[in-house]
Amino acid sequence: MAQEIGWWSGDTLAQTVFTCLYLLHPERLEQNSLLRAFCKASKATCSIVREIAQLGNVTREEDFLPQGPGLKLDQPPRDGAAPTVDSLTAAEERLAQAERVASSQQATPSGAASEPSHWEALRCRLRFRRLFIQILYKLHSATRPDYEAVMRLLPAALLELEHMQATQLADPSLRDDYTLGFDLEANRGHLGPAPPRIVTPIPLDKAWSYMRSMLQHLMLVCHLIKVESWQMLQGFLQSFAASQPGTIARSALHYGLTRPRSLGGPWSSTWALDADGMCLAVGLPHSVMSQLPEEVGVFLEQALILAQDYCRCMCLNHARGWDWRPDQGAQGLLGAWVERESAALQAQILLLGFDTQVYAAPDFCMVYWYCDYLFGILHLMSQQLLNSFPQPLQGLHGSSSSKAGSHKGGKKGTKNAKHGKQADQSVVLYNELCTGVLTTGEMAGALRSMSQGCAYMFLGLDMCGWLPTHPCVFNTLRQRYEQRFSFCHRLPVPEPLPHTKYQFAMQSAEGKPAMVFMAAQRAFQSAHAMLMQSEGQLDKEGHLEKIAMKNSLAASLLHRASERAASQDAPLPNFKPSWDFSLHPAFPVVGLKSS
Repeated sequence: MAQEIGWWSGDTLAQTVFTCLYLLHPERLEQNSLLRAFCKASKATCSIVREIAQLGNVTREEDFLPQGPGLKLDQPPRDGAAPTVDSLTAAEERLAQAERVASSQQATPSGAASEPSHWEALRCRLRFRRLFIQILYKLHSATRPDYEAVMRLLPAALLELEHMQATQLADPSLRDDYTLGFDLEANRGHLGPAPPRIVTPIPLDKAWSYMRSMLQHLMLVCHLIKVESWQMLQGFLQSFAASQPGTIARSALHYGLTRPRSLGGPWSSTWALDADGMCLAVGLPHSVMSQLPEEVGVFLEQALILAQDYCRCMCLNHARGWDWRPDQGAQGLLGAWVERESAALQAQILLLGFDTQVYAAPDFCMVYWYCDYLFGILHLMSQQLLNSFPQPLQGLHGSSSSKAGSHKGGKKGTKNAKHGKQADQSVVLYNELCTGVLTTGEMAGALRSMSQGCAYMFLGLDMCGWLPTHPCVFNTLRQRYEQRFSFCHRLPVPEPLPHTKYQFAMQSAEGKPAMVFMAAQRAFQSAHAMLMQSEGQLDKEGHLEKIAMKNSLAASLLHRASERAASQDAPLPNFKPSWDFSLHPAFPVVGLKSS
């Protein structure tokens, strides 16, 4: 059972269930009728589960559909679960007969407490397998009588599951230290042409919990017959997805939703996913459909397709679909590299707009604010990239070995010398790579401070009313923001910033121009210090250093002027700012003239 759950959870069939079955050598089980019936029932369970997953079409294909060579999985028999159920019933009868024979030969002494018998453990496992395969076949039929029968079988299956858990291994230490007893790589050669997977055995305590939850989710699937309208179906799907169902329950539900009417028929006269249900959802009597234009019928047909797509999305995975978001925390080598390159690309595109003169002065603050975020990501990912680099091969061993071998004059010395040279080259390449990444990170830190200073500077100028009005007077700030940064949403990383975050950042500084200019001065001073510390490595011509110094002086002047006006409750001085991009195409020198 634990290996079946591992298969349902994404492990390969060859490395889980089939390894258990084929290690028992099914061809040699003819004399052991009990074990043979159980193995055949397990294989039949795999067949019907794969059939339900294929018909449900809400799982990844590589989990259930392909088969490896040498591992045959038969199609479910046309006569349903009857052969497997009859085989398990006969096995139960033989087990009861063997129990009676054993009890007659070895009577329990009078007055002694009888311990839990292994006969009961075997019996409840056979009964559960019989009930479970009946449930799966009836879900495969997916008609109202079948769903009603499943609702009657599920309580009995849950009861047998409790008996199975109560009659597991008596020694708790063995249950805690649960091992498979075979190598998970035994059937590696029988896998199909797919990348290998790491199989993690499911502990027994989690297996019991998973099976219990799955049976409860199948009970929810059967409540589909109570749905009578599109509104009820939406609520049903939302509550079903919130319960986080597994593979079998999601596949069974979607198969029941999409089953053709000719096979099973609707659950009621107002079933949601047909023409009558769509008419009822829009408040249109189906009796007048013949009197309406053809466009109405086309609309209802498209609405029905959209409703079916919605149902599939709700059944795809826990809470509406696959979650491809990266895990929280530090990323690995490849993830950090991708995010760093994405941030650098977006920052280059944004800064290119200054060189091509596509930005108006009132939009400078917005662009520099976003560049501040991107350069921060670039700086952080460069540090993570340095921490994720694998260490190179050390050439010390190779060099010493090569020298020792060369004295002997053998081929071993030549081979060691070659390995030592390769190790030395890898160390050199590693150092060059680390130096390049470190320089990029330091440059990103300096450009981030420059972007912060420019964002604060133009924000303060706009707050004081010293910037010209925007040429696109009919476009709102939100529209201009979305036009500038909509391309950033095409890449999954770094996470794009919505307009609400920019609006919140601007509102936090509202009415405080003196503080804004002081923040700009500190940012330019920080950038100037970083560039000075690099001794020309980051800014060889010294242009950014000059820009940071001049803008720091301008911000200091504006800070003192606005602070003096606020303390004296006097109007702000009338400055006419200018911006000169002659030293750098993306970062201007801000000039001030009093008018």
